[in-house]
Amino acid sequence: MKKSAVGGLAALLPVFAMLFPSAVFAAGEDEFEIGRKAYYAGDYSAAEEHFGLAVAQGLRTPRVWLLSGHTFLRNGQYARAVRCYETLINNFANSEDAKIAKQSLPIAKAKASAPAGAATKPVMPPPVKVVGGPVATNDDKPAPITGLKDRIYVEPPKFSHPQVSANSLRAIREAVAALPPHLRKQLDESTATIHIAPNLIDKWPESMDDLEKEEQSEAPTLAEVPGRIYGKDMYMYERPKLRFGTNLGNVRPATDLKHTVFNMCFQVLDQSWNFTSDPKVKEQYEAEKANVPDSYRDKLATYLKDDEWGRKETCNDLAADLLGQGDDKADDLSRCFPKTKRLIKTKLGV
Repeated sequence: MKKSAVGGLAALLPVFAMLFPSAVFAAGEDEFEIGRKAYYAGDYSAAEEHFGLAVAQGLRTPRVWLLSGHTFLRNGQYARAVRCYETLINNFANSEDAKIAKQSLPIAKAKASAPAGAATKPVMPPPVKVVGGPVATNDDKPAPITGLKDRIYVEPPKFSHPQVSANSLRAIREAVAALPPHLRKQLDESTATIHIAPNLIDKWPESMDDLEKEEQSEAPTLAEVPGRIYGKDMYMYERPKLRFGTNLGNVRPATDLKHTVFNMCFQVLDQSWNFTSDPKVKEQYEAEKANVPDSYRDKLATYLKDDEWGRKETCNDLAADLLGQGDDKADDLSRCFPKTKRLIKTKLGV
């Protein structure tokens, strides 16, 4: 993979800033403008490249450091984002961009200090039920990266796949905006992120080796489900991968994407709550599970597993329904687990 110019310069950014703390050069402005347009279009790989070229050509304005930091954060290069934000704050302390950087810096530092290797490759951790960054709101004043809405990251395509569509990204943003304020506040104050990629193999192309083996069986593969959670990082996939190759299927409907957002957000919240492990929840779930009519058992088999995942998956999907978007099993699940659903409703405060 081609090494980004801005990546190679990242370690030198503070040095440049100390040598030229307030220099503004005409050179590099064209590259910056290309990078700025790429950033607002969601093409963060191109933005990173052109911002790096702008710095290399001598453009060292507050906005270069801010958007470079935002871009690094978008691309998962958290230590480099920290360096850009700190360079901006240290050398342009009174600028409006520095004020924004101060709001984004804690997020970058938290991600940079996360354990090495966390959520970097799908190494088949214990299954997490899935149904399946930072965006400036205004070209003149980039938004600080603080809440979950600012930590929605679009992963670039590989294998000649189409980019994630604007409609899919809009559906995800609408779902985050629709979360009850008290729940969204908890997610905003966490380090939770949402990543949307065309498919798992676009984010982790090295997973193809494992997928080729898994596709010999009938069980769904990770490239066929709508997403997966690693810690507090929620990864969503716009399209399923077709078997025995790199071709992708159709775009998932907006309703499915919203359901995935609600399902995953509940899972992230439950990492702190431990609601699904509460003895009262377990007891109620088991009581209702025992009385599920035979006519529903095949359709709801996923939710009737004997291990803890049956209970967790039931709660995750019931929560998604309560938050505003059920799936094709929502009515049957609600019919079979009404009291469990009431417990979830109380916990959610909706």
